[in-house]
Amino acid sequence: MKIDQARLRFLLQRYGNDTCTREEMEELFEYIRLAKQDAQLNEAFLQEWKQVNPDELPEGLDWDEAFNQIIKPAPETEIIPIPLYRRRFFATAWFRYAAAFLLIAGAAGYYFYNLSQNQNLPGKPHLAKLEDIPPGGNKAMLTLADGSVIMLDSAQNGTIAQQGGAKISKPDAGKLSYEGVGEAPAGYNTVSTPRGGQYEVTLSDGTRVWLNAASSLRFPTLFTGKHRKVQVSGEAYFEVASNVQHPFLVDLNGECEVEVLGTHFNVNNYPNEGSVRTTLLEGSIKVSRGKDIKLLRPGQQAVVDEHIVIDKSVDMDEVMAWKNGFFNLENKSLGEVMKQLERWYDIDVRYEGKIPAIRFTGDMDRGVNLSEVLKFLSESGIKLRLEGRTVIVQ
Repeated sequence: MKIDQARLRFLLQRYGNDTCTREEMEELFEYIRLAKQDAQLNEAFLQEWKQVNPDELPEGLDWDEAFNQIIKPAPETEIIPIPLYRRRFFATAWFRYAAAFLLIAGAAGYYFYNLSQNQNLPGKPHLAKLEDIPPGGNKAMLTLADGSVIMLDSAQNGTIAQQGGAKISKPDAGKLSYEGVGEAPAGYNTVSTPRGGQYEVTLSDGTRVWLNAASSLRFPTLFTGKHRKVQVSGEAYFEVASNVQHPFLVDLNGECEVEVLGTHFNVNNYPNEGSVRTTLLEGSIKVSRGKDIKLLRPGQQAVVDEHIVIDKSVDMDEVMAWKNGFFNLENKSLGEVMKQLERWYDIDVRYEGKIPAIRFTGDMDRGVNLSEVLKFLSESGIKLRLEGRTVIVQ
């Protein structure tokens, strides 16, 4: 076929700058799909890629072999991970599908994901059984100081309770707000999200808290003492109202404590993640575990295990992906990805044999049904089947 070298170079440059439109991405992937049948196009593609991305070529990579791997079906044998070049697409969820599953099979998917969805390729893995499970949403349970429980997702908008000197209202779906209206002694409330749930809470001091799935926030209806103290389990993002006279404290299940004056930060202390991670986006915070105390600056993350370790090279897009409506897949193993899916889709994952050695890159929209996610996972060569609410990885 006739090659439009200028057009191909333009598309590759747009791809490299993360500025492709949807139509341009589709056009570029069509070039890749057709190249397996056209030696001239194959050569043109590789030459243009080398011109546009001379610094991104892995040392010693056999481009002919790599391209052959890209266009053939993913193998059903062990997948060996190598470093991925990061790609993000923010314009549409479709872009994230393309970026999220740039997979590696040997030298295979170093740059591109084969989107030959219309071909029934031999050896291509399939889901043994495909069912649909919707994504999570605005679901949470409010436990009041007297032990009574309100299911927030089914509660009507408006005032839903009043206690401990605060009016509790649901201004909109997925949001809960506290407002001080009296001098009564404060009581402690707890907002808990199930697997497949998320919620936003505005505390009586104006602090806003976003809860991820399988998380909880315990807090006073009014802040009356020297400190404003709350407890968190799971994952939450805070935008703390500034009050120098009354520092804000976050107790992370007794593992460590975060002290702030007014700032934006994210905490992750899921029990099955192995460590507590506190990431600072804006302002300053102090993280302490016993006598071990560390001060964080914006862009840093405190990883708390036996000791507190400061990571100064944190990607904030990765940390905040969940709050912005995406799964963070950057350099994540299959096991790490499945933990996110378990919490958001309220499913269980069971492995039959060794966990496939594969890593992912980018983000994927959390608003899609589970079936869409599983389709993409199966394209990587992973054998899956769905039984009820259990995903079985073979």
